[in-house]
Amino acid sequence: APPAAAAVVVPVFPCRAAFKLQEVIRRCADVWPVRTSWIAADIGASPGGWTSVLVDYGAAKVFAIDPGELSAVVLARPEVEHIALRVGDYTPTLLSQAVALDAIVCDMNCHPRIAVDAVLAL
Repeated sequence: APPAAAAVVVPVFPCRAAFKLQEVIRRCADVWPVRTSWIAADIGASPGGWTSVLVDYGAAKVFAIDPGELSAVVLARPEVEHIALRVGDYTPTLLSQAVALDAIVCDMNCHPRIAVDAVLAL
């Protein structure tokens, strides 16, 4: 009899967008944070796919910034802080806390110029 095929484990994410970020990480592995404790911001985080990937790849803290809802599974992760605001409304608060972000990802549904401005403001 032929050997049994190995089982393929496919991660479960709240949305398929998570696979986009996994591909970015794979292609940019040489510049991805490798420290044991790093902090990220996920702009346009709802429903939480990218936030999940950031935690899975070692983020100690992820600011999931989006007025939309996050998946209950994502919200249950202790590394995740959901900021239920638009990024422009939360940026002054984050800057006043002097948080050093090691990674910023953005999958916000908006004009690209607005997304770039949001990332550069952090």
